[in-house]
Parts: sequence; structure tokens; C-alpha cells
Amino acid sequence: MAFDNNGSHLTAGPSMEHNHSSSEISGFTDFNEVYRPVHGYLSSLVCIFGIIFNSCNIYILTRKNMKNSATNILLMWIAVFDLITEAVYVPFAIHFHIVTDTDVGYGHERPWVYYALLSLHTMFIAHTASMFMTVALATFRCIYIQHHTKAQTLCSEQRANLTTAIVSIVSVILCIPNFISTTVVDQPNADNNATSPWIGDTEMFKNSKFLQVSTFLVIGGIVKTGACVILLAFTVALLISLKQVRAGTNQRDSKLGTNNLRI
Repeated sequence: MAFDNNGSHLTAGPSMEHNHSSSEISGFTDFNEVYRPVHGYLSSLVCIFGIIFNSCNIYILTRKNMKNSATNILLMWIAVFDLITEAVYVPFAIHFHIVTDTDVGYGHERPWVYYALLSLHTMFIAHTASMFMTVALATFRCIYIQHHTKAQTLCSEQRANLTTAIVSIVSVILCIPNFISTTVVDQPNADNNATSPWIGDTEMFKNSKFLQVSTFLVIGGIVKTGACVILLAFTVALLISLKQVRAGTNQRDSKLGTNNLRI
């Protein structure tokens, strides 16, 4: 902030804005320095618990008396995709956040860099599939509530399996821009006297504005924002439907109570 000559007027000055943004950056830097050494341990622990619990979910949902439900089929595949994401990330977290470091110039062995690239693609596909399977689950539940008589046909086990197949294929297709945008490249080490492999942009990505924009739109727009917006919309619709069902039930109970009093 800055005052005018008579000290009565308060305006926003560029120096104050610069100091404010610098303090925010400094805060994030401080947090990164504190959190970075423990990230590998915490993320690995979370993923190990996730692997255990998702394995239990898969075991329960595939039991003979549980797998005859479209909802349970969708829940099972959500657990499968989450399990894949977590199982792939554990070796990545241990090697790159505990044993070594994610700095570009660290000097990683090439096989581990290829594993990092493969794990990033695999996690992206599995996480995308998990998000859209959650959207599909919300869709099925809305249909169950709003069109209960048609739900047995619209939300059958066959349609749940078909939905899983479609989501899996679409998730792979959506990740194609990411596939062709990243590769393993040789980059300078910290001392700049040698090079070591690490993940970088492909020449096609660097030279193609269309690929850059499409990658941003697919990852930021469709996969992240799109799935969240759709899920939010179905969640609101589900809550409205539940409220309508409850209101209808209360109204019927009220009529029954009135009729009983008359009798």
C-alpha cells in the first residue's frame, strides 16, 4: 500500500504486491523444504494401506453373493484401478523420494527413468479410469432412484461391465497426448560436465502448438475439471432425488396416518 502526499489516500503499490507475492513463494518454498524429506515415507505408507484395503474390497466384492450387483461391479473396478495406481507408485516413491532424489541432474540409471515414465503413464490411465468409474457409479445410483422400475434394465450387470470396458478404452485414448508429449531425454547433471537420463518433452511436443494446447485441454479440462464437474452435477441430482423420495414417503405416511385416525 502507498499514501498520497497528504497521507489521506490509500492505494495499492507495486512494491507491496511484489513483497506479498514473494512472501507467498517463500512460504511454499519453506513448506516444500520441510515436507519433501518425508514425502516418500508418507506416500508409501498411504499407498500400502490403500493396497491392503482395496485388496480387501476386491476380495469381498468378488464373492459369489456380492458380484450379482451392477453397483458392486463398479465398486470393484474402482478398487482395481485405485490398487493399480497405488501399487505402481510405491516403487517410484521409495526409489525417487527415499533412496535417491527427483532432481534432474541426480544421475539416475536409465532403467529406473523408464520405469518412472511408465509408472506416470500407468498411474494417469488408472487414476483417470477410477474418476470416470466414480462418475458412472453416481450415474447408476441416480437412475436407481429416479427410474426405479427401469433400473433393472438400464443398470444391469452387463451394462456395468460394458461401462467398465468403455471407461478403460476412453481413459487410454485420453492419455495419448500425454504419451506422445513425454519421453526419456539426456539432461545435464548438477555439475554440467555430463548428462544423465530423465523425463522431458518430446521434440513433437516442443514444436507443435496444437499438441501443447490439446494436452492441456485433455489433462486439465476433460480429465481433471470435467470429471469433477460431472461428478458434482450427479451428486447434486442424487441429493435432490433423495430429498424428493423422502418428501413423497413423508406425504404417504401422513395420508396413512390421517386415514387411520378417520377409521
